[in-house]
Amino acid sequence: MTSSTNSESDWPIHTASNSKFLYKISNKEFRTCRLLPKYSSIPTSESHKTKNSIAKIQIVSWEDQLDVLQEFDPADIIGAELQIDFPQEANFSRAFENHWNETEREAANEDNSYAKSTQFSKDKIEETICASTSFCGLSMQDRFDNDTNILDRNTNSSSLQGNLFENATAYLNVYCYPRISSSSKFNFIPFVKSNNGYRKPKHVKLEAMKCEDFANARACVRAIRKVAQLGQFESISSDPKQFLVIVNPYSGVGNGTAVYNSTVAPMLEQSGVEHDVYITKYAGHGRDRMKKKNDLNSLINRGRENEKRKLNMMKELDGEKDISLYDAIICVGGDGLLWEIIQGIWNRPDREQILKEISFGIIGCGTCNGLAKSITHAAKEKYNLVESTFLICKGKFSPVDLSHYFTRNKSYIGFLAFTWGFIADVDLESEKIRFLGKYRTDVWAVWRILTLRKYGARFSYLPPQKVDKIPENNDDIPDSLMPPLSEPVPSDWVTIESDSFYLFWASQVTHASSDVYNSPNSKLQDGLFRIMVIR
Repeated sequence: MTSSTNSESDWPIHTASNSKFLYKISNKEFRTCRLLPKYSSIPTSESHKTKNSIAKIQIVSWEDQLDVLQEFDPADIIGAELQIDFPQEANFSRAFENHWNETEREAANEDNSYAKSTQFSKDKIEETICASTSFCGLSMQDRFDNDTNILDRNTNSSSLQGNLFENATAYLNVYCYPRISSSSKFNFIPFVKSNNGYRKPKHVKLEAMKCEDFANARACVRAIRKVAQLGQFESISSDPKQFLVIVNPYSGVGNGTAVYNSTVAPMLEQSGVEHDVYITKYAGHGRDRMKKKNDLNSLINRGRENEKRKLNMMKELDGEKDISLYDAIICVGGDGLLWEIIQGIWNRPDREQILKEISFGIIGCGTCNGLAKSITHAAKEKYNLVESTFLICKGKFSPVDLSHYFTRNKSYIGFLAFTWGFIADVDLESEKIRFLGKYRTDVWAVWRILTLRKYGARFSYLPPQKVDKIPENNDDIPDSLMPPLSEPVPSDWVTIESDSFYLFWASQVTHASSDVYNSPNSKLQDGLFRIMVIR
């Protein structure tokens, strides 16, 4: 989850300084304003040298640049758009639509990097007209290209001049989720505020002053997107990047669908991410969705599924895309949903390619949510639904270790932890009190402590100091480090044997659940298990 800094050259000083907006103070008071960057010096790789970076974007009074009305951090921005509203005249809007689509096609033919960089929403126009409102909405969200020459070609087009924008109103929308500082009477130092609070929406909406084609406002949108490093979802091809969001409505206390509708979908839309949503209907549905479409057809034709499930699969084949066509898969559910998805991918013949080309995200709505907590912890974010979605919208993806578990008859892929004994008993047996939500494991843990069990086992492991070198890219770790179960344990391994094991806990990440910080030294990608044994 590394991040790079912006530079002073990312901001168009002259254009932005001449862009005039209206800032709403109250329902009756507006101030004329402009956008200006606030710089900070950061060290460079060269000794004793620094460079200017844009730390804040300030909204300042047009008359007095020292009069700061509001400021926002580029790191808190997930999206920026220029929304243009036209009078409610369908013919007028259709004429603009036809012109806009034509200029986009021409630009795409001249420069592939611009292909489909602006998209016109027909549905939004029709919906607004049918609602009998006074404006017809046109959203050009997150589709502005960095090529100023192409923008100039559009701007200088004669049909964009004059009457086309005469009665239009443009709004600059910036979607921000800053950390809200909080003070607490429980702080050791009174009146000290924390800068690492939860993220809350604090969006900016400025009305652009009337002009011929809002070229300056459009330039400001491009600059904000560049400074906030929001180009991660733009594609050089004609097709924008697309996510598949898989929602488990039964995870945890059953609020997965509500979380998607209230938090995930709006934030993805604000960040300009096009996505399809898929609601799971039964246990293992996430795994089944990962199968290649021809595999599903073959499975149905061979009659390996019962009639009810076969019928569900046949209904789902129409209109579904194979997951290889997506750029990311986002889970709205618990760790179990992502586990299902990984198992399904592992059974595909193209699994290596899928895992390299597709990114994965998780927004924790389950009982434990260990991976979602571990990811926000690694990113130094608070754990919350907004924070998890924020990291996805910012495109902050990081490699994560996968592990391979073998029994004599089966094998599994894991990403969280492997437990045996006390922890496994609590996890599995507490399913019968799932209605308690995240407290089910706590309640059952008390019961298991009162009725403690012992287990006999032999545990063997290879200490990391006995490995010559753990490669930085863990794909290169040789399979020879793990001997087959049918062969004796190598002599350089350590073996513990006992009839009184209480707990075995091998962790890959820092948190087993949102409130269990069981492995502080674990990293998302270090190729190691941290193992706790109690006997």
